[in-house]
Amino acid sequence: MAAACATQSPSLEQAAAPTPPKTEERCGYTLSLDVRANPAGRFQGQLQLTNRSGEPATAFVLRLSFAEEADLISTQGGVFQREADGGYLVSAPRQLSRAPLRQGRTHRLGFAGRGSAEGVRAELLSINGRTCTPRERFVGNIWPNDTQDDPTFATYWNQVTPENAGKWGSVEAERGVMKWTDLDRAYAYAKEQAFPFRLHTLVWGSQQPAWLAGLSQAEQLEALESWMRQLAERYPDIDFIDVVNEPLHETPSYKEALGGDGATGWDWVIRAFELARAYFPEAELHLNDYNILFRRESTEQYLEIVALLQERGLIDGIGEQGHFLERTDLQTLRENLDLLAATGLPIYITELDVNFANDAQQANRLAELFPVFWEHEAVAGVTFWGYKENQIWRTDAYLLRADGSERPALVWLRCYLAGNRDCPVPEYVPQPRVGDEVRLRIEAEDYDDAQGIVSAGDIIAYIDAGDWVLYRNAQLRSDYNVLRIRYAKGSEAAGTLALRLGSLEAAATISVEIPSTGSWGTFTTLEVPLPPLEGAYDLFFTFHDVDAFGNFDYFEFGRSGRVGTEARLELEAESFDEQSGTEVYGSFVGNADDGDWLLFRGVEVRSSYTRFEATYARDAVGGLVEVRVGALDGPLAASFEPESTGGWNTFATLSTEFSAEAGPQDLYVLFTGSEGLGNFDRFALVSGE
Repeated sequence: MAAACATQSPSLEQAAAPTPPKTEERCGYTLSLDVRANPAGRFQGQLQLTNRSGEPATAFVLRLSFAEEADLISTQGGVFQREADGGYLVSAPRQLSRAPLRQGRTHRLGFAGRGSAEGVRAELLSINGRTCTPRERFVGNIWPNDTQDDPTFATYWNQVTPENAGKWGSVEAERGVMKWTDLDRAYAYAKEQAFPFRLHTLVWGSQQPAWLAGLSQAEQLEALESWMRQLAERYPDIDFIDVVNEPLHETPSYKEALGGDGATGWDWVIRAFELARAYFPEAELHLNDYNILFRRESTEQYLEIVALLQERGLIDGIGEQGHFLERTDLQTLRENLDLLAATGLPIYITELDVNFANDAQQANRLAELFPVFWEHEAVAGVTFWGYKENQIWRTDAYLLRADGSERPALVWLRCYLAGNRDCPVPEYVPQPRVGDEVRLRIEAEDYDDAQGIVSAGDIIAYIDAGDWVLYRNAQLRSDYNVLRIRYAKGSEAAGTLALRLGSLEAAATISVEIPSTGSWGTFTTLEVPLPPLEGAYDLFFTFHDVDAFGNFDYFEFGRSGRVGTEARLELEAESFDEQSGTEVYGSFVGNADDGDWLLFRGVEVRSSYTRFEATYARDAVGGLVEVRVGALDGPLAASFEPESTGGWNTFATLSTEFSAEAGPQDLYVLFTGSEGLGNFDRFALVSGE
C-alpha cells in the first residue's frame, strides 16, 4: 500500500484559466470539483462535499481520477491514497468523526500536482460506509403472485417489484405463519438477472395482517420489528424499499405504536424510517404515494413529509406511483417533478399504468407521458404496474395481449427506449358513447375537455364554481328517463349542477342541487328525471354557486328502477334501500358481520339470470353470504363462501349459481356465520350463457 501524500496548502499562484466546476449529487450530497492549471505544467484543485439532504457524515470515500499521467504533491482536508491506475482514493479526516458533516454544511479538500489535469473527475463512493455509486436507469415491472417463471419479462424490463408478495398481509396473514414462496421467487429472479429489486412495502394502511388490530401498541411495534428483521435476514441484497406506502391516503392501524402524529405531525413515518435504516442499512429507503404530481398543492403536502425525513438523513429517494395520470396536464407534471427534484433526491416512478381500452388512445397518451419522466434528469427509474392482459390491476392498462402480441403502446415504448424520437403511434379517433337498452354510463374521468377540474383516479375532483366538463358524442335514447349522478361531497354548502346540450351557452336541460354527503369519500347516487332525448349530443356539465363542489364518479342516463339487460343487471352495494349492521365506506359497504343484511327492492329479475356475482375484498376466511327473495327467511336464490382476496382493499369477483322467479323481486343479501365477511363493491345478476 502506497503512502498517503503529505498535507499542506496548495499554492494558487500563476493560475491559468480554470477548468469549469463539475458537480454531481449522490446520497443527498453534492460533490463539486474545480481545477486550475498553470503554464509550468502544474495544477491546483478544490473539492467541495456539501450535505444537501443526507445523513450526517462521519466518514466518506471519494475517488479522484485523471485521464493522463499526474502526481499529487500536496493535499489538504482528507487522506489521499494513490491507486494502481494513477488515481486516488480520498477518505475523511479524523476530525470528521468528532464533528459530523450535517445538512447545509460543506467540507472542502484541496490538492496540487504536476502533470496533466485534463479529464480529471471526482466521484463520491460512500457516506458512512453506505455505497453512493449511481445505478443505471431502469424500466421495470411487477412480479405477480403465483408467478413461477416469466420467459418474456427480461425481453421488456430490467427491474423487479413483487406485486403483492412483499406486503405484510400476504406473508403473515396468520400470526407467526410466514408464506415466503412468492417473495422468494421474485427476489431470486431479480438476483439471477442482476436486476434491481424493490421491496414493496414495509408499512401501509392496507393489506396488513388483520391480527394486528387485537394487539397492544407495544405488541404491534414488536411485531413490526419482527417483520422487518425477518425480511432483512432472508433478503440481504435489497436495492430499494418502499418504507411507507401511501402515507397521505392509507394510514396503518398501528400508527400510534409508531408514535402517532407527534410533534411533527408525521412522527409515525419518521419512526418507520428509523427502524428501516436500522434493519436495512445498505438499501435505499423511499417514500411512495399516488396523486402527488397532478396538482401543486398535493406535491407540496408530500414534500412536507420528505423534508422531515431529509432533516434526519432517513430518505434516499422519492416514489410517485404514476397511477391515474391519464388526463393530467403535462406542464403540471413537469413543474411538480421539478419541485420534487429540488430536494436533491432521485425520483422513482414506481407503479405506472395507462388505462385505456382503445389501443390508439393508450399509445398516444404513453407517448406523451413517458418522456416527461424519462427525460427528466432527476428520474432514476420507471416501473410499470403490470403488462400482461388479464394479469393486471387496472383492467385496460395491459401492454402485452393474452396471445403474446404487443399493443401499440408497447411497440412505441420499445422504439423510444432504443433511442428513437420519431416513433409512430396510431391515430386516435374518439368513438361514440353508446349504451344499451337500459343505460349509458359515462365515467366522470373519461371526459373530452374540461376547465378547472382535476382527474383524480376514477373520479373528477377539486371542482369550483365556474368549472365545467364535456363528454362528446353521447348517444341518448328516448326511453332513458332518469339521470343518475354518483358523487361525494364533504362541504356543507350545496351547489347547482346543470346539464347543457351542445354548448356552454345552451339553456340548462337539467338543473339540480348537489347537497353534502357528509364526507369527500362518502358516495351516494342522486336520481333526477330526464326529459326524452334521442340522438347524439355533446354533454356539458357545468358547476355553479359554490367552490369545493364535489367529487364525481359517473353520470348515468337510463331507465328508472332496478333494471338490467337480458345479459346483466348490476347493483351497487351501497345503493341498498335498507340495511342492518353494515357501514358505507365511500363506494363500498363494509363491516359485514354475522346477522347483517342489505335489501334491494324491486329488482327486475329475468329468467336468463342464472349466475350471481359479488365484487368484494377480504382478508379473512369463514362464513357465508346468502341471497334470499322477499324476506330474510325467504327462498334461497344464491349462496357462497367469501374466500380471502389477500387484502381489505384487494377486490375480486366471485360467481355462483342463482335461481329466482322472474319479475320484480326484493332481494336480501344476508351475511352469516362469521365476523368481517368482507367489503362489498357491487353485485350482479348475470346470464349463464
